[in-house]
Amino acid sequence: MGRALKTLNDYIQTLIDTKRGSGEGTGGDLLTALIQARDGDDALSEEELVATVFLLLGAGHETTVNLIGNAMLALLTNPDQYRLLRDRPDLLPSAVEEFLRLDGPVQHALPASRSRTSTSTV
Repeated sequence: MGRALKTLNDYIQTLIDTKRGSGEGTGGDLLTALIQARDGDDALSEEELVATVFLLLGAGHETTVNLIGNAMLALLTNPDQYRLLRDRPDLLPSAVEEFLRLDGPVQHALPASRSRTSTSTV
């Protein structure tokens, strides 16, 4: 494992251990739920827990980076909208929603079929 991956893996393990030991295990967040799944009924191994957190961290980072990039492109190619948003920062929440709708970071997450598909042979 490369040094950067090991550092991130160690960070995630430390985060899990800290959350376990701090009594924050009733926080109602996703990490708590994953830890409870691991510790409660042993549905996840410790390695699977760390790998799942690693995957979620990477997925969240990737989609955020792409959303910001797509939004910047939209604003740079529509200077009137850029000026409007710059002058009216109160519009930012609805602008983010529009960026997600217009050119979201995940556009083909689910396969779409344009024709009927028979499932009788499946």
